[in-house]
Amino acid sequence: MMTLYSGAWIVRDVIFGVSPIPIAALRVVGAPLMILGLLAIAGAPLRAARLAYDNLALVMLILWAGLSVLWSVDPGTSFQRVLTIAVALIAAAGLVLRFSPKILAQLVVLTTCIGMSLSLLLWLSGDALAVDQIAGGVRGAFTHKNVLGQITAIGTLLGIGLLQRPGARLLGAAAVVLGVICLLVARSATAIASTMAGILILYVLALIGSRRLPPFVKPAMALAGLVGGVLLILAYPLVLEALGRDASLTGRDQIWQFTLDRWEQRPWLGHGFRAFWTADYNRGLIASNFWARYDQSHNGYLQILLDLGLVGLGLFLAWLVSVLARSLRLLGDPDLRMWISLWAAFIVYSFTEAIYLTPNGFTWLVIMLAGMVTGYSVARPPSRHGGQASTPLSAVTFNG
Repeated sequence: MMTLYSGAWIVRDVIFGVSPIPIAALRVVGAPLMILGLLAIAGAPLRAARLAYDNLALVMLILWAGLSVLWSVDPGTSFQRVLTIAVALIAAAGLVLRFSPKILAQLVVLTTCIGMSLSLLLWLSGDALAVDQIAGGVRGAFTHKNVLGQITAIGTLLGIGLLQRPGARLLGAAAVVLGVICLLVARSATAIASTMAGILILYVLALIGSRRLPPFVKPAMALAGLVGGVLLILAYPLVLEALGRDASLTGRDQIWQFTLDRWEQRPWLGHGFRAFWTADYNRGLIASNFWARYDQSHNGYLQILLDLGLVGLGLFLAWLVSVLARSLRLLGDPDLRMWISLWAAFIVYSFTEAIYLTPNGFTWLVIMLAGMVTGYSVARPPSRHGGQASTPLSAVTFNG
């Protein structure tokens, strides 16, 4: 079921072409995930309430997106897309309440391995649809090479974390091998950079979480990471050149400026959730500014600003800060460290792709999972063996 939700099915292009039927099919796939989420929430109402409290800013953000239908430039589109992210929120909460961080990571990694394997098989078979004819690089079983890049980054980072966990090393190794190959053939520079950043973050978090380090070393490492980040920003042109990209990031600087110009028209409330880039609204305006019609701002933060205004961006940043605050207390748990590093890596990734609050988006579902699992320390009861309760992977069933 999660494999289908990830979009790993090439038939959406082979059979349907560009028709809207595949998107409707994704909504159908999301319905069972929502039902499972509702059942998990109903089975543990107190923990679900605590989980909602820990992620109150995220819940309020989804509600704000729903309210944006009232002032949206395209209310019908906003309404439909709000429903999809509400379904994803319920599904994520249910998964977090149902499974431990380790088992949840195995489920996600297994999903990405299936997607990566299908992509490589299609590419090796010589299927022309497996290659992104516009952007270049392999897209495999997905609609764009960057989508394959996102799936690959998720699988690789969690796979590296599973390499250190008993009973999950083989799955982790498979994910890492498939991930390296897919990153190379997809040629998604953003995914490569984000994966490398995630690996570095995971290593640093492991060192900071180590009890063997003297107390004064940990803040020094945090300071070194901050200085490294500043140096990375200052070396921006050199980094892009090393990745084979121009300084405009394939014209993204123009899209960002265009987004900011349009945001200034509705600074507080925005244009309505995912309404600005729709086919009917602003079609001529967008076509007159760019060589092709875009459907996103290519920056997660600017996209929220355009859709939901300063209020929406404030709520989203509040959620990021709350996750960060919880994460700093959980660095000693290796199962949580891999989720925290994944979450941090996609904060970096989102500076060039609008992956936050993506309707029917597997990556957004995983980002919510990564943020929510940091609430395990208060939302999940301990098992009788002293650790967090978990459900064995062998007890998990898949539909699709």
